[in-house]
Amino acid sequence: MNWQKAVNSTLGRADNARFLEQFRYIIVASQLLNSHSYLGQPIVPSRQLTLPTPDAPQQVLTLSGTATTAGVAFGLAWMIHWVRGGKQGTGLGRLATLCVVVGMLAVVSYSYVRRQWLQYLRQQNLAEVSHYVGIAQEFDTAASAALTLVQEVELVSRGYRLYVTA
Repeated sequence: MNWQKAVNSTLGRADNARFLEQFRYIIVASQLLNSHSYLGQPIVPSRQLTLPTPDAPQQVLTLSGTATTAGVAFGLAWMIHWVRGGKQGTGLGRLATLCVVVGMLAVVSYSYVRRQWLQYLRQQNLAEVSHYVGIAQEFDTAASAALTLVQEVELVSRGYRLYVTA
């Protein structure tokens, strides 16, 4: 196992590139950046983008997570037993070893939790952008329908007749 990767609490370049690609795809696929206005025509919203929602639990119990938890718990219990079982002297060396091991576990755990939190924030951002795009498309549709209605009312008020052919 690469220890630098275990202690690194930031996300890598591949994760950054994947996040930016998904973010850009949501914006571009929404067609909200189009400069052309299609007045009088209903805007058909693009297909719904489905992303995993951050609130949905994603496989809570895994084999590796269970094995890691059991291993760490057993290791800590064994280390405490080892420190207390010293028959010669006070066991300060053993206590120092326990403190170093617990400190290393704390650093690795903090890095892991921070990385998971950053991934959660990215998923939440993608879900919020998708939601915002849907609302913006609905607003564009409502604005387009309102402008079409205003134009039709203006034509009727000037004496023109509208014939709807279907």
